[in-house]
Amino acid sequence: MINYTYFLEVFMYEKNIKNYLIGSSLIFFTLGCFSNFLSIHLKINNLDDAFIGSILSIQTLGTAIGSIISGIFLKKYTHKQSVLSSVVLISSSCILISISLNPTLLLISSFLLGVGMSFQFVTESPYLMKVTTTENRMNVFSLNFSIKNFSMMIGTLIAGFMSDINLSTKYTLLIFSIISSLSVFPILTIENIKMKNSDRTLKDIITILKIKPSINIILFNALIGIGSGLVVPFFSMYIKDTMNVDNKIVGVIICISQLGIVLGGLLTPYLSTLFGKARSVVICQALSIPFLLSISMFKNIFIISVCFLWRTALMNMAQPIIQNLSMETIEEKNMNMFSSFIILTSNIFRAAGTFLGGQIIYYVNYEIPYYITSVIYIIAIVVFTITFRCEDTKNPVCN
Repeated sequence: MINYTYFLEVFMYEKNIKNYLIGSSLIFFTLGCFSNFLSIHLKINNLDDAFIGSILSIQTLGTAIGSIISGIFLKKYTHKQSVLSSVVLISSSCILISISLNPTLLLISSFLLGVGMSFQFVTESPYLMKVTTTENRMNVFSLNFSIKNFSMMIGTLIAGFMSDINLSTKYTLLIFSIISSLSVFPILTIENIKMKNSDRTLKDIITILKIKPSINIILFNALIGIGSGLVVPFFSMYIKDTMNVDNKIVGVIICISQLGIVLGGLLTPYLSTLFGKARSVVICQALSIPFLLSISMFKNIFIISVCFLWRTALMNMAQPIIQNLSMETIEEKNMNMFSSFIILTSNIFRAAGTFLGGQIIYYVNYEIPYYITSVIYIIAIVVFTITFRCEDTKNPVCN
């Protein structure tokens, strides 16, 4: 039976958890606005598509490079200092992007925004592992995941409302940028917690690469990254071009899918209790594949919308479990560097998938990437199953 007090637990946790979640929600509230309205802002101000593409690409590059920097940073400094650095980088770069149209400054600011995001992403899993207990860990990972996505959804909706009342995109972005800076206040109240770390970065990297589960997890994230890169960035273009629907309909579909992610994330602890952690990941991601294929097969906007909702919810709701299991495969002293490896791999392969997806759509059609992604996801599920086959059962192979 479901214990509904789980949904209120965020108010019951100690300050190190609660205030981190509040600070994180403000950051992702801002990122929700920027992820959907930055390109529109640049387009309105007569910057060409090629330059806008460069802005988005350099942000991904910043996240990839920043993931290594943040892993090294966490060897000397605490998680609190890392998150505060993230807040400073994200809020300052967002403010610069909002007020300037100078191409050089935009490129530098976008790169720094990516670096700031990487500090947030890399710090997240090791920090939550450190401040949680075995009993509440799965709940906290799930709440964190749902709160982030809910904040992004609300940020997108409010930014859309602000544009409907004819508020300049410049001021919309600027207001959201200032809101992100407010996250410094809850973060300042958390304790300076430092994990056990070795002082040898190269030795840590070699140690991680020698552990078979770690290699498999990196491979799994690479496959998921390239698969999502092939289809996710182009979904709005796909339904707009093939279904001939207006921007409002596209926005509603995207927001509904984000709500599906939020609700799915909240259900994750119950799935892991019912099926076990590893089985829950396999079940969710395997069930998402038929919905992914259905998006490319049907030309009905209602069917496509429902399939996109279920595909997005199922594929993403397992993410808190994946984060948790990934951290459990590694010693505490290597968690920060391992987290940076995962973020690096995911972003590089997602960027590669986006490039390949664009080429396939240009030279062939919109449907082919969905079939390729389905095959890649099946391979990823096999890799995950092999890696965690001992997690939920007493398998003789494990003994």
